[in-house]
Amino acid sequence: MKSSHSIISKLKSKPEFKRLQEIDDIGKIINALPLEMRKYISFGTQKKQKLCFALNNPLLCSEYNRYKSSLILAICQEFREHFTQLQDVKEVWFYYPQALESNKNGAYFNAPKHFASVCEVQEEYYLQRYEEHSKGEFLNHATDPKLHKLFEKIRQNILKNLNA
Repeated sequence: MKSSHSIISKLKSKPEFKRLQEIDDIGKIINALPLEMRKYISFGTQKKQKLCFALNNPLLCSEYNRYKSSLILAICQEFREHFTQLQDVKEVWFYYPQALESNKNGAYFNAPKHFASVCEVQEEYYLQRYEEHSKGEFLNHATDPKLHKLFEKIRQNILKNLNA
């Protein structure tokens, strides 16, 4: 007897369920990102040749569009054979959803749900999570107090990534 995971995987590979495969591919890309990037991304979607990611924080849109989009585009191009639905992506765009922007009544915004997220736990990912190469063991020779604090914050982020 076939498992439910194999049945769902076979259904997702059919052309009628192309959107589900696309959502899973975007989820794989998000999981491959470093923790500091991943925690600000709510969800992702594809519009024609543009891969769009919704951010939790409106202030990060310009930074992510300028510096982080090239990283995600490189991941898409490097692992093109694993992302069957994202092969024609030419641009990556980050935005802040209007549902969060117009949230004046205190209602909470929930990212779009899809039933394929149930089987994501069982699915084998092709990409590994970001592995920190440093162990956070370095001497802080900074004499300026601001720089010293900054290096200590970097050390804390490295240790947090190692423990996550």
